[in-house]
Amino acid sequence: MWRWLIKRAAPAAPASDPAPAGLANYRIERLLGKGAAAQVYLAQDQRNKRWVALKLLELGSSAESPEWHDALERFRREATLLHELHHPAIVEVLDAGPSERGAWMAL
Repeated sequence: MWRWLIKRAAPAAPASDPAPAGLANYRIERLLGKGAAAQVYLAQDQRNKRWVALKLLELGSSAESPEWHDALERFRREATLLHELHHPAIVEVLDAGPSERGAWMAL
């Protein structure tokens, strides 16, 4: 699948929404998919020009709610666990961190 993403034709138009703060190193190309709480974008790391899948957890603006903190902690645990696992069939976490609206990880 990654070979297809890298060898594909000219990239689609960039996403119209700007990347959340904290993602200045990534240029978002297009939406790949979304679930109940997160969206996954095709993005390019501007530091090394590497194509990545950028998973964004959007939690909205109620940062004081317990649900917001619980969701952020689950996302942090997911990123940490994936980073520690090494197997050809498991995606590698390259980078992760908080954003102004939630959190993100580059896969």
